[in-house]
Formats: sequence, C-alpha cells, structure tokens
Amino acid sequence: MALRTQKPRMFCTFWDVVSLAQQISTEKIDISEQMPYLFNVVKYKSQIEQFIIQVDAMIYAKLRVYYTLAELLGAVVDAHVTVPTPQRNNVGDTELLSVLLNCDSLADIYTAAWTLQFTNATTYNIYSSLEAAQGAAWVITDATKTSTNLEITIEDDFWIANLANFVAGDRLFFSVHRVHPFIQYCSCLLATAMTMTSLYVAESPNTSEFGASLWKRGMNMIHQLILGANGIPMKEIGGELLVAANLDDTRTAWDLSTIPIDYEINDIGEDVSPYLTDNSGALLFDEGDPLSG
Repeated sequence: MALRTQKPRMFCTFWDVVSLAQQISTEKIDISEQMPYLFNVVKYKSQIEQFIIQVDAMIYAKLRVYYTLAELLGAVVDAHVTVPTPQRNNVGDTELLSVLLNCDSLADIYTAAWTLQFTNATTYNIYSSLEAAQGAAWVITDATKTSTNLEITIEDDFWIANLANFVAGDRLFFSVHRVHPFIQYCSCLLATAMTMTSLYVAESPNTSEFGASLWKRGMNMIHQLILGANGIPMKEIGGELLVAANLDDTRTAWDLSTIPIDYEINDIGEDVSPYLTDNSGALLFDEGDPLSG
C-alpha cells in the first residue's frame, strides 16, 4: 500500500502552519524575539502533521452531519498550489515564481506539503509529504520537469536568478491544497494554535496564551458553519456575536467571499460589515434581511 493511501487526508499542511505561525510572530511585539524558536517548527513537521490530523478529525466530526467529505475537499479542478517560499536560512538567492498543478488531467489530488532540496547551485530533488521522493537531480535550466505522481510541473522560465545561485542544503517549500479554503483556514488556525500552545510554552509563554486565542477563533469558525447549516443567521456564543457562514456550493470553491468577516458597526450605528457584500460589491442579502436590517 502506498504512503499516500496510508496517511489520512489532511485539510492543511505543516508548511501552512509554519507560515501562519511566523506571520503571527511578526505581529506580536512581545514574542518577536522568539522568531528562531518559532521557525524551528520545521524540524518537527511530523509532530505538526499529527496536530493537523487531530484537528481535522474534530472538524469532520462536527461537520459530517452537514457536509460530506467530498464537499469539504472540493473538486479536483479547484485544487490550488501556493507560491514556493525559500527557507529562511537559505544561503543562495534564486526565486521560483510558481509551479504548475496538473489538476485538469488527474483523477485525484491530495493536500500535501512539497519540498525542493538543493544538492548544488542549480540541481535539486523534489519531495511530497505524502509520497516522499517525486524527482531527483532536476536542474533549474531543464525545460520541463514533471513529478513522478504527475501532479507538479516546473519549467525553466519559472526560475528567476537573483544575486547568487543556491547552495547545497537550501530548500523551498510550497503546499498543494485539495480542500475548500474555509476548511483549510480552520484547520491551519487550529493546528497553529495547538503548535504554539504545546511546543513553546517554556520558551515563550505569551505564544501559548495567544495560541489559546487562536484556538477560540478557529472553533468559532466551525460554529459559524454549523449556524449556517441550521439556517441561523447569527447567534451570540461565549459573549461573541457569530455570523453564520456557508461553504456555498453555488460558487467556485476558491471564492474567498465565503470567508466570514468580523461584525462591524460605524460611529453612527450603521452596519458596515464587509460580509454584507461579495467580492464584486454586490449585496449578499435582501433589504429587510436580519443581517442587513
């Protein structure tokens, strides 16, 4: 049995968690000096994956009454790949603008973290967190290279040379997402909260405290989906007003207007919440709706 079918399907990747944790640390002045510790989460990617598996099981357990796994994952053609990001400690300086995700020609795509590991200035091996080695001795000047599982294609003109080439040991990371963006964000938020709370309580107590607030926000997002599935427009839970959210099957899976925005009232008492409009500015609710007054 292949590694891909043995491991659970995840809603986010360890690299998503590392990226979010780093962004949070730069916004929190009291933990900014803990950046080296936070980045070293990369060393514990197997432990982070275990956190993701745990929170994903909880998310599915709470939502399976309302949504099938297929609905949470979305269609293969809606799969998405993130921009490749260099490891912070890289010595070389060459960019990879993007990779091609061959979602039009594959029957299935799994959410996974991908790593490019350089062996010299221009040669690298490529790995998937679900299927291990997917290509060896690829060169950045190769016209077209496709991974063994046929998911990823990299062309030579995707590489942009900067001041220097890579050196052995330099790495780039990116994620492939086959999951609805709302669910991916819920999973990433909760797994990041678990990581920050459990791994760094000794080095950075404030990180642990902030991790608890992230956990609450992630759980509120799940409650928002449950409210939407039950036809409840909004409800106060734990002293907060939660607005119902929906995966919204009438739109493409990557329409981020389905992501809820916090309730907002201006100085004269008008509801100016961004969730009242979609990405084009059109009203989501008719006049007289309980959400719009």
